[in-house]
Amino acid sequence: MPRKSEFPNGFAIIGVQVTPEEKRMLERIARAEGISVSKLVRRYILRCLEEDRLRYGLRLLYDVEKVEAVADGASSSDPLSAEVVADFLSTLASVSRDVEWAAGEVEAIYSEVKGLEGISDDRVYVVQGRGHLRGSELKRELLYSLRQRFLRADRVLRLFFARVYYPWLHLRKEVTLREQVEIGQRVAALYRRVRMVRGKWMELREVFRHRGGAFSG
Repeated sequence: MPRKSEFPNGFAIIGVQVTPEEKRMLERIARAEGISVSKLVRRYILRCLEEDRLRYGLRLLYDVEKVEAVADGASSSDPLSAEVVADFLSTLASVSRDVEWAAGEVEAIYSEVKGLEGISDDRVYVVQGRGHLRGSELKRELLYSLRQRFLRADRVLRLFFARVYYPWLHLRKEVTLREQVEIGQRVAALYRRVRMVRGKWMELREVFRHRGGAFSG
């Protein structure tokens, strides 16, 4: 006998209090997106839930019937075409290789930037191939080189969110449950790797923003 749903229509209603200005902002954004305020708020909630789910290591909870249906390749809704899924998997594979590299670069660059604190601005250093340089000039040149490296890593990490993480939050609703699990695990693994360096990543963005101009994007 099927389990009786706690929510007959599949949804629960939760009251949320917002200020008048917040309400106006939500209405403006909803109009710009061409959706209802309710749908916009739900989108925000799903985004936050996904981030917190990964942060706290929580698993998605499926109905018993859906879990059992995974073995049969059942979908949570109308499945996407194989071509769309294949295209996303191709992007995921490409970005996956770069994310590990970028995360490692962030850790290395962070360590090197911290190492520059030991260079005295007024002291003169002997640099191979350059001769004598004041500490302030040496740090400026090293920071410029580190910034170029960081910009490449920064682009990869932002690309992960733009082409994999956020698109997956929408695509996962339209693939089979088996694909949800298999692809979701791969995306979650990349997300955890990025989370490991997020603090250093954000700190370096501030360092290079103040020393080398604002970032684009």
